[in-house]
Amino acid sequence: PAGITDAVFFPVTVLSTSGTQKSQATITVLVDPAGAITLAITPQAQSVQSGATVTLNATSGVKLFYQWTIVSGPTVPLGGALTNVVGFVAPKVTVPTNMTLRVAIGYAPITTANPGVYFLEGVVTVNP
Repeated sequence: PAGITDAVFFPVTVLSTSGTQKSQATITVLVDPAGAITLAITPQAQSVQSGATVTLNATSGVKLFYQWTIVSGPTVPLGGALTNVVGFVAPKVTVPTNMTLRVAIGYAPITTANPGVYFLEGVVTVNP
């Protein structure tokens, strides 16, 4: 929500209806504009040649869990997809092609004291 300057918990209620059956659940969502942890991906953008080895590194000051995915561009196998360092071999392309990788970073387990999942994205441009 706009105008949030401090970390605030919001109750969110979801109502599900199927025919005459109804179900309701309320969860609490933390909105923290400052962020509870400092995160970074290096490099956030890079240009590589087809067939080159690509490495992206997500850093933070605390022990977290990581999950990397490719959200756009060619799909390739990711090494280390559940660690803070992901790697892959750039696919063969005939024109410069962007690949966007997203890392979900969160506490394990997520609790009231350690809430949230954070998302960062990096772009790799693969050249022929």
